[in-house]
Amino acid sequence: MKFEKATVRLKLLLNKIIDYKKSAFFGVPSENTETKNIWSEYSEIRKILTEFNPELFSDLKELSPPSPGQASSFSHHDPGTPIYGPNHFDPILNEVKKALDYGDILIQNENSKSDQKSSGKISINAVGGSSVNLLIGDNNKVLQNTNQIDKVLNDLKDMGVHVGDLQVLKEIINQNAQGDEGKLETGKRILSWIGTLTQNLVVKGITEHIPLIISKAQSLIDLI
Repeated sequence: MKFEKATVRLKLLLNKIIDYKKSAFFGVPSENTETKNIWSEYSEIRKILTEFNPELFSDLKELSPPSPGQASSFSHHDPGTPIYGPNHFDPILNEVKKALDYGDILIQNENSKSDQKSSGKISINAVGGSSVNLLIGDNNKVLQNTNQIDKVLNDLKDMGVHVGDLQVLKEIINQNAQGDEGKLETGKRILSWIGTLTQNLVVKGITEHIPLIISKAQSLIDLI
């Protein structure tokens, strides 16, 4: 129950940060109590999550309110007023998004275990990273070699992801360890790969396919 409540609080906090980031184009007073509460709220949620699952959430950064800038004569505020600009909210925005992504991994992992118990599905890692599922019914057995991971990797290549980046991703997938802990760790590494890739694409000005690339790469977490 604590995890579910923390997830709801994270989503509300994410919306609040996005709103503040938009408002910060004109400067947000850093001494505003509601503004400061953003970081205290994040710290409370981070504590709950790390206590709930230390292995998964321990790399969420501890954050405190950043040092503000000062309003200029062109600002809506008196010159010299301590204010936050949009960039001041980027670190906490990134950590909240990361926490939500980790929560999704945890939920997917729990759903996967539930499906295996109810349907008798056994997941096996095949050579080359392809996923093989053995579905055991009442009177029949169906063996399905999906090759979905290979298809996702080919799709990413078609969208312009560099061969070197794809090789790194393949190594992450191939090093996937068995069990719940292994899947959680691999999911975290895939999310980290996505973050590094998207930053590099933005720097290079290649932004057209970023949303689809992120969606495709995240789908790998369900397949490992």
